[in-house]
Amino acid sequence: MFHEIRIRPRISETDLMGHINNVAVAAWFEEGRTYMTGEFAHASAELPPFILARIEIDYEQQIFFGQVITIRSAVARIGTSSIGLYQELWQQSRRCAVGRSVLVHFNPETQRSQPLPDALREGFLRFLETPVPRHDEAEPGSR
Repeated sequence: MFHEIRIRPRISETDLMGHINNVAVAAWFEEGRTYMTGEFAHASAELPPFILARIEIDYEQQIFFGQVITIRSAVARIGTSSIGLYQELWQQSRRCAVGRSVLVHFNPETQRSQPLPDALREGFLRFLETPVPRHDEAEPGSR
C-alpha cells in the first residue's frame, strides 16, 4: 500500500525557468518518508532514529510551480536494521520523478545501526508494495 501526501509548491522552490528545483524534490521525498513513518510511530513522542544512508532520484518530467503534487511512498524492502523505500512524485496525471532510498535504524549512543524493533517492522509491513508500479500507471485518484 502506498502512503500519499499532497504538496503545493512554493515560488521559492522554483528555478529561473519556472521549474521546481531538484533540491525541493529531495525535501518533498523526505517529507513523504517522515509522514509515512509517523503513521505508525506516532505512539512515541518522536520519530524513530533513522539515518538516510542512500538516496537516488530519477527525474522523468518537468515539475512546475502552481500545480499541486502528490508524493507516494512505499516500502520496497525490510532488512534487519534498514528499510528500502520507493517513492514517486506525480503532477497533472504525470509521474515526474522516482526516488529510492535506504533508511538505517540508528543508535545515537553507540553510533551504529541497530535491529528494527518488531513494532517498527510491523508498521513498515503495512506499506510494503511489490512489485513496484510501472511507469504508465495512472495518477493516484484519477481512476
